[in-house]
Amino acid sequence: MSRMAFAGRVSRMLRAAGIASVTLGQLAWGIVSPAMADNAAAPPDATASSTQLEEVIVTSTRAGAENLQDVPMAISVVKPDEILRLGLTGVEDYARLVPGLSLQENGPLQTSVDIRGIVTTGVDITNVQDRSLVAIYYDDTPITLNSVNPDLKVFDLERVEVLKGPQGTLYGAGSMAGTIRLITKKPDTENFSSTIETTVSDTTSGFGGLNDTLRGMVNLPLVQGKLAVRITGYQEYDTGFIKNAFTTLPDGQESGTGGLNDYKTQQARIALAYTPLDNLRVDASMTYAHLEAGLNDGYDGLPPYEFTTLEPLYDTDDFRLYNVTVGYDKGGAHFSNSASYLDRDVNPKFSNDPNGPEIGIPIVTAGLSIQPSGVHDFIDEARATGTSGPLKWTVGAFYEHFIRHFLQDSTANDLDAEYAVTNFYDVPIPGYNSVWDGAFHSNDDFSGLQNVAEYQLAEYGELTYTLGHFDLTAGLRHFSWHQEFNLYYGGLFGCNPCTGETNPVTGMIYTRGTPLTQAGDADASGNTPRFSATYHLNDEAMVYAEASKGFRYGGVNQPVPLSICLTGVGNLEYYGQSSAPLTFGPDELWQYSLGEKSSLLDHRLTLNVDTFLIDWEDVQTTQYLECSYYYTVNKGHITSKGVELETTARATERWSLSASASYTNAYANGDISNIGALDGERAPFFPRQQASVSSTYSIPLPQERMISLDGNFTYKGSAYSTFNPTNPTYAELPASRQLNASINYGTGRYEVGLFGSNLTNGNVIINYSNIPTYMIGFQPGRGVVYARPRTIGLRFAINLQ
Repeated sequence: MSRMAFAGRVSRMLRAAGIASVTLGQLAWGIVSPAMADNAAAPPDATASSTQLEEVIVTSTRAGAENLQDVPMAISVVKPDEILRLGLTGVEDYARLVPGLSLQENGPLQTSVDIRGIVTTGVDITNVQDRSLVAIYYDDTPITLNSVNPDLKVFDLERVEVLKGPQGTLYGAGSMAGTIRLITKKPDTENFSSTIETTVSDTTSGFGGLNDTLRGMVNLPLVQGKLAVRITGYQEYDTGFIKNAFTTLPDGQESGTGGLNDYKTQQARIALAYTPLDNLRVDASMTYAHLEAGLNDGYDGLPPYEFTTLEPLYDTDDFRLYNVTVGYDKGGAHFSNSASYLDRDVNPKFSNDPNGPEIGIPIVTAGLSIQPSGVHDFIDEARATGTSGPLKWTVGAFYEHFIRHFLQDSTANDLDAEYAVTNFYDVPIPGYNSVWDGAFHSNDDFSGLQNVAEYQLAEYGELTYTLGHFDLTAGLRHFSWHQEFNLYYGGLFGCNPCTGETNPVTGMIYTRGTPLTQAGDADASGNTPRFSATYHLNDEAMVYAEASKGFRYGGVNQPVPLSICLTGVGNLEYYGQSSAPLTFGPDELWQYSLGEKSSLLDHRLTLNVDTFLIDWEDVQTTQYLECSYYYTVNKGHITSKGVELETTARATERWSLSASASYTNAYANGDISNIGALDGERAPFFPRQQASVSSTYSIPLPQERMISLDGNFTYKGSAYSTFNPTNPTYAELPASRQLNASINYGTGRYEVGLFGSNLTNGNVIINYSNIPTYMIGFQPGRGVVYARPRTIGLRFAINLQ
């Protein structure tokens, strides 16, 4: 096919997709900019039969719009509109549809994303040095904050792309196991449109009640074909379904009802698009999200959906993201620059009620631990892509300046007065005040402040050469990174030595404690390559092989006080250590994969299969000590291998089906002594088996009306909380099954629907929290995290064009 003939074919496809600002010269070179691609809603090809599947457009390779079936890597795509019809809105909902992806969840703001079994530990928001293994991108901006990822809803997304396996070449550090891309809908400069949608539902199990959402969007062309604005807003309120089992609460709070984990969020986005020239586009946007949410916690020693606390526990988050992206086409190439600034204030809260046993006081008093973080992140990425004959290329540069201030403040009522009389030193301390040990204020058993400043610079490139039926790809990223870190700890758990402690040399009792401090720098630089080879069996089928490297930066450890952490079972000497190391280094992995993608039966069926082997070396493993401190070292080798399958079928003109399944076997390859992992033991928190089935059946009615029946069923196998079954904190996370369904009636302008989620209550316990041995007897069992139980509701929408 000649280049101009190819251009004509692509031009017809793009016109069908609504992309009008692509010049014939750009098409002749095969250039479609990522900005233009993301602006397309990817409807079916105008020439496609009604029984054929629609093409799924992705921009994962950062080289422009491509059919998912033409990209030789494991990518899953979730269409938000499909899950919204089921009353589903969040990451916990679409994560269950992606094979090889698992979400650790302690609450809406306390999450960690795992892909292909690359995980060694659970959610820990106090560990600011815990590096992300899966990067989350909002368009072209990384927004990951491991264990405290933002809870952005899918209210105005075009699609969610999940890239599985290391993506270090194009997406850098933090993408060692994969990347999630949230692609937003862009302003349309040609057409006016607006939508308003609301839902009302009832959580009928647990201790839940009425919930509601409200979503609105307006797209307004200000200058026809040149300038447009898109404004969206979203509000959600979900009643809590966890009951506080305490019969008497402070401040007149009602006990014995739900509401302990109410969820409230307001989210908005304003986006502006300006196309002064056919080959120039400027997109500017501001995204805001505010959240207040309780934890979905309980205890397995209490009846289901019950917890105990003397303090109200609400996490809060204020998320603000500003972005300007410029795209320019010239001479067969597309140039872009994306500049972003992220400003975020997130404040998780925990119960500090059972503080007495920690410090030798055999009582339980009301206490609250607040752990706010302030994040300021500037990111700029410049990129150029192009195609010339058989060669397709991408080059880019990435810069980031990241700052985080993390504060910890754990208070307990009457702590000082109780500690003055009874403490773990068995020494009376008249008039004791927590500030003697460096606490921020009285009745404060721990005060902490950690400051992190990071700088990274990377250059990358990727080339694909087509030779007959073969596509050969090679890519490389060079990175350099620097971190500056300082820390202050005070209070009874942040001093070394502490008030009341005896000097082992002089025998004198300390009358004032000394706060812990730490300062250090960490650096890393290196290269991450990627290679792949693709063989096209025909226009509808390919097989591919890929080898890619992922990496993660190192960091600086917190200090470990020897006065309470040196001796005893589960402390430093128990693990053969005399102190904790100041820093830990980067870790890396290689993935080797074989896969195939095919479109069958005249585009009525797609079948994608990917097999993989991952070798992860010098693993950053976190050693938790019995004294409640921890440190990270590079130790051990983990192997993960598995297979993933995804298929979609257009069974009839009215009925579409999709299914996915995965098997993942991630395990310690040799002993990892510092965390007690033995050779062959399973990596924690990741299920071996996952599966999903989704169905949509449409019934056309006269006058362009439609009834649609939608449903999905997901299965997630069991997992475990640690490697070693003899570990006291070892527990089995039970397998879960979730059924969601809806029926919708639409007239084109109006839609009304009935939906239900978790209909069989087959998804109950989704995580465990570890209990230190000193808490045994003071809490009613192991801490568990519950999924929202069965919820049934109504949906109503109005669409204006």
